[in-house]
Amino acid sequence: MKDFSLSNVNLIPNPPRSLYESLVSTSSILLHTTFHEPFSISVVEAMSAGLVPVVHRSGGPWEDILDKMQDIYGYSYAHIDEAIDIIEKLLHRNTALEVSKRARDRAFTFSEERFRCRLHKAVSDLLASG
Repeated sequence: MKDFSLSNVNLIPNPPRSLYESLVSTSSILLHTTFHEPFSISVVEAMSAGLVPVVHRSGGPWEDILDKMQDIYGYSYAHIDEAIDIIEKLLHRNTALEVSKRARDRAFTFSEERFRCRLHKAVSDLLASG
């Protein structure tokens, strides 16, 4: 593992909600470290606030939220050194701004209103098919 130090990176596992909201409002990158998670609302919330997600390449955050697309809505990593490299590049390049905009737009595809519309259509289609 790399010996890497950044003065502007803080890792805070399972912060209280008030601290989480404060951090999201002042951060630019979300490092999500959970493996094989089915779905992560915290990733979607962070994206809606404009954070660029960096998620493990397993489970729902990678497959469903980022749609298995690197450098579009966020980034994925397989091991910690890869996550470090991604974060370092994001902190030192302007690409984070474009990804942040796309991430914010993508987050709204998971809104309650969109969910209700999709559910209503699925139920209507099922009822119509008898």
